[in-house]
Amino acid sequence: MFHKIVAFVALAALLGLVSVRPGEARVLDLNDVLNKTVCPIKVEIDINEHRVPRKIKMLKCAEEQREWCQLAHLQHECCRHSLSGHVMQCVEVHDTVLVFDKIKNEMVTQEVPVGCSCIVVKSTETYSLKTSPPR
Repeated sequence: MFHKIVAFVALAALLGLVSVRPGEARVLDLNDVLNKTVCPIKVEIDINEHRVPRKIKMLKCAEEQREWCQLAHLQHECCRHSLSGHVMQCVEVHDTVLVFDKIKNEMVTQEVPVGCSCIVVKSTETYSLKTSPPR
């Protein structure tokens, strides 16, 4: 009887661990992202004959507003606004990639824009709590 209880508890614990496992990340095609993102993105191909890889795709923040922002008569990108004391703004996200420079005949790093994201650039000052929150 004891081994049945232990087996049941072990099975319940295993099922509990499986149920809290993080879900799969949602995957979208680049064209879908370009059409649905709050911050407009422009895609450029950087070509350098003296580098491997010769072509690198760059995703930069676009200057133009979204069509639906213009239809709503918003002056800036939909992201650039204040919300509950937070100032939101589209910023270009960069990453460093390793490439081979044929002229120097060595591996070098290159900074590449990889997207445009809406982030909090400024928020109101927080205040100190006199007591800790209730438990």
